[in-house]
Amino acid sequence: MRTIVVVEDEPLIRLALEDQLTQLGFSVLAFENSLEAVACIHGLDGPPSCVISDLRLPGVSGWQLARAARQTFSDVPVLYITGGTTADRSFEAVENGAYLQKPFSRSAFRQVIERLTSKTKLARTFS
Repeated sequence: MRTIVVVEDEPLIRLALEDQLTQLGFSVLAFENSLEAVACIHGLDGPPSCVISDLRLPGVSGWQLARAARQTFSDVPVLYITGGTTADRSFEAVENGAYLQKPFSRSAFRQVIERLTSKTKLARTFS
């Protein structure tokens, strides 16, 4: 089964993301902080299909989480989500995955997830 790691400190948003991803057929590993997520990612046997992270997290930021995840799995796609204004960093996010500004629609979320995870499947097919 395809697995997605979700890191979101707001419980209702985390649960909504888990629900949407489960409906799309993914197994979800959800965390409220980056430190737990990084430990989990480093312990996985293979790369997750995607990592979804809020940018503003207590302790380790979403940017730092992505760097740590890519130390173990260099090609893992990352979807950065935020309710804050981070226009200055959004280009960096798009270069390394994708970026969604909260609130976002279910259809926009689904489209981004499908795009990111289909790239991963294609890349792994040819590697």
